[in-house]
Amino acid sequence: MFIWAVILLAVNVAFMSGILYILLFRRGGMNRAPDSSMGDALLADLKKELNEVRAAASQLGSDFERYGRKLSGRTSEIEEMIRKVQAAGREEDIQRLSEDVYSKALRMHRSGVPASDVAKSLGLLNGEAELLFSLKRM
Repeated sequence: MFIWAVILLAVNVAFMSGILYILLFRRGGMNRAPDSSMGDALLADLKKELNEVRAAASQLGSDFERYGRKLSGRTSEIEEMIRKVQAAGREEDIQRLSEDVYSKALRMHRSGVPASDVAKSLGLLNGEAELLFSLKRM
């Protein structure tokens, strides 16, 4: 068993030596000096691409700023619209409440409550309640 291990180790070393010999001497790995013109061209290409990326990043930054300004302008417009809608909603609520007060006043008057008591209970002026009832009689 030991002999087979030694034989396999020797064969393995022989194959590895052959591969190393082919890589180093047959392909010219040790004989050729690196080509500097190819490296310079590659470096120039990389610098060019880097400058393009920087220009694109700068353009994106200015686009972000421009869109940010537009967004803040639109945000203020929307907030103004919301305030207007809320104000209109409050006016509608006030009108609805006032309609409800007058409807209640008329119901109370129909049930026989005097105008002064209706005005006190609903927070109306006496003249307002009397005017409402006189208009209703017409």
